[in-house]
Amino acid sequence: MYRSLLRHASSEAIAIRFENKEVTYKELLANIRKMVSFCRRLGVREGDVVTLSLPNVPTGIYALYALNAIGAVLNIIHPLSPVQEILRTARETDSKLIVALSTLVNSHGDAFAQSGIPTAFANPMADVSFLMKTLCYVKYGKAKGKDGLYDLEDYRREKEDHTYSERKQSETCLYLHSGGTTGASKIIELSADALNNLVARSDGLLPYGIAGKSILAVLPAFHGFGLGMGIHAPLYWGATSALMTKFDVAKTLKWIHSGKVNVILGVPLLYQKLMKHPAFEEGDLSHIECAFVGGDNVPPSLIENFNALMEWAGSVGRMLEGYGLTETVTVCAVNTHKAFRMGSVGKPLEGIEITVRDEAQNLLPAGFTPSAVQASRRVLRMPVASSPMNIGTSLTASRVMIPSSLESALLRTSPLPASSSSNAVRAPRNVYAVG
Repeated sequence: MYRSLLRHASSEAIAIRFENKEVTYKELLANIRKMVSFCRRLGVREGDVVTLSLPNVPTGIYALYALNAIGAVLNIIHPLSPVQEILRTARETDSKLIVALSTLVNSHGDAFAQSGIPTAFANPMADVSFLMKTLCYVKYGKAKGKDGLYDLEDYRREKEDHTYSERKQSETCLYLHSGGTTGASKIIELSADALNNLVARSDGLLPYGIAGKSILAVLPAFHGFGLGMGIHAPLYWGATSALMTKFDVAKTLKWIHSGKVNVILGVPLLYQKLMKHPAFEEGDLSHIECAFVGGDNVPPSLIENFNALMEWAGSVGRMLEGYGLTETVTVCAVNTHKAFRMGSVGKPLEGIEITVRDEAQNLLPAGFTPSAVQASRRVLRMPVASSPMNIGTSLTASRVMIPSSLESALLRTSPLPASSSSNAVRAPRNVYAVG
């Protein structure tokens, strides 16, 4: 992940937009390298697991890529997880460091100290303004560097560390948590190969490519689509990731109308709130090029109304429904401007084949309700399976475009080593082969 950013290291293009702050690629790499020094000073080494529990703030992005540069495995969880849940998953994954919000210092600092796991606290207001940062410290407290509790803001005083791990890209670099359609929560292992290959293919999803565009990153990093398409894809292509800690209609409209957001990623409710706002149609919508939607039932009327509005506004932007799952890094099928069918989740991405079969592995024709979605051997190198995962009960065969080739194999997963949680599953490490 980190290495994919190095080609932009001297660029003055905007990499991150957050509140009123803009960070160039040159500044991004400098901050990441300082964060590398900071994390190494706290003892993080190649192969260590680090639990990251932060919203979409610049400091969190620096930490994410710095830890990847070191060769650590990122265990990314919801930033609003209860403290006991943060500590539980940190112990479960044998984390050597926890990175959490500084809003927990006064209220739960003792619990983190007693856990025995070093914890670095990030001030969420650090990149908003000096005043807001100070007020946050006053209200919630500041880690003093004692009892294993540290202030992540101290990274700014570090020297840049330009070294990085030569760890194989096919090795696990991420743990993402997924409830899945089977009900029980699981930990999914993903490699840098998997993530990089997804975003390398993502450029073709936009009518004019990703480079030079700005993508709204309101979906959090613990969500595979938020991490893959909202954060890593724009940074991989030298575009802009417009970070937002939580959805703000007024702020989003301001960015859209001023051309500071060209691509929107969201669930149906996000678009419903946008379109209901009286100011939505009053500003310039011509800057929108794509609006990807998924993660919940998408009413056809929502797509029809949005697309009609885009056409009226003279925008090439269209709402495009897709489907994905954490085990395949997120999106695996999506509509595009060139290949769109209302009521479907579109065609599989390049290199992915999807068929719909029943429990006996019989191919189902259009119109039947599937009990599993399957992915081809081109996509997954499958380990020995304990049992098949039911990952498509909410789809119908008519919503999946069946490829001509029927050579496929059921997506299966196998347990993590005995030292890990019994309810965790291992996704194939080489989900994609980098070519």
